[in-house]
Amino acid sequence: MNKAMTAAVALLVALLAIQTYRLHQAQKDAAGTSRDRPASEATAAGREELARAGLLLEDPGHTGMGAAPADPMADYLVEALASFLDQDPLYDDAADSAPRRGSRAGKAATGGGEGDSAAAAAIKRAAAKARRAKRQNDEDAEDEAADGVAIDPRRSKQLYNQARKLIQRGSYEEAAAALQESIAADGSNASSYRTLGGLYRQLGMTAEEMQVYADWSAARPDDPLAHYYLANAYLRAGADADVLSELGQFQELSADNLGSYAMAASIYRRLGMPGEEATVLEAWVDQVPQSFDARQALAQHYQRTGQYDAALAEYQAAVTLIPDNVQAHANLASAYSRMGLYAEAQSEYSTALALRPTDPGLHYQLAEMYRRSNDLASALASYQHVINLQPESPQAQRAARMMTRIERQLSASAAPKHLG
Repeated sequence: MNKAMTAAVALLVALLAIQTYRLHQAQKDAAGTSRDRPASEATAAGREELARAGLLLEDPGHTGMGAAPADPMADYLVEALASFLDQDPLYDDAADSAPRRGSRAGKAATGGGEGDSAAAAAIKRAAAKARRAKRQNDEDAEDEAADGVAIDPRRSKQLYNQARKLIQRGSYEEAAAALQESIAADGSNASSYRTLGGLYRQLGMTAEEMQVYADWSAARPDDPLAHYYLANAYLRAGADADVLSELGQFQELSADNLGSYAMAASIYRRLGMPGEEATVLEAWVDQVPQSFDARQALAQHYQRTGQYDAALAEYQAAVTLIPDNVQAHANLASAYSRMGLYAEAQSEYSTALALRPTDPGLHYQLAEMYRRSNDLASALASYQHVINLQPESPQAQRAARMMTRIERQLSASAAPKHLG
């Protein structure tokens, strides 16, 4: 691997680590300590492992409190996969340093755009290769068992931890070799499969990544995560039939884990199957009706698909579950706004501001509700709060432009009219 590639990947790893931390911190503040999380016992180490193991987190698109409802799925996926990792813990407590979110690198390596037929054909071939590799690995596993091949979990652990250190130093090729040896020493080492797959994904080695997940699934066919990661790999390859096959196995094997609902719903969403996504999220709510996360996720789905009455009902239920949650009130206010119920939206934004009075996003959205209901004096006051809180921010600049527009409107209406 050349030095430029190594430096680029190392920089991306650092940036993604910072982004992950900020995402978790912001959503932790928003949700408060009383949230009913499906994986309430998940360890911090498990969450870090998740973030760096190559999970396909959707772009969160957070714009701050008070804007359109933040997509909660990213945070729920973190919690969900952490709950699975608690059942199959890492070898040590250090955070896994494998790069994550390599989809862009993968696309670059395979030709980029969806319209590139040669790249699409190559990806299809990679998917077929992974399927063949999975069948071959099933046969190899049976042969090894018959031959009595020695398994050395201790050496596998040592190689895994060695690989982690190599990744931290940017020695990715050496890390990949160590992980391959780790898997050879103990084919049941899920941590090594996860890390190696994430590393290949970050490096844009799509076929190799898919084969790792196929190997993992073959070695541990009852491991739900093996099927989940393979489903994600097929999803990026455009092999939808294989996605659904692996996803079905994941759901069947993880039926007793509440985290599986968010994970399955995310895949259905990216497949463009809103009906199936809704079925999964509704089943989540039915299973744990007191879950704040489930209510919020279902409400967000309803709002995204234009089912505003249903979204409103779920947001109201979420607020009832945790009355002091700022984002819950902001989301409910946004739902009211979409339905043209500006007075109700003002009330919810005001409640959110009582809980977090220095949030400029909430002040801005409250100002918008006053403006839309033609309470221009109150709108001006709220816009001014935004400017006072963050005078140099883009949001303050927008508030200043809105104030200028309103002041011109007021001046025009107050000017004497001359008869012609």
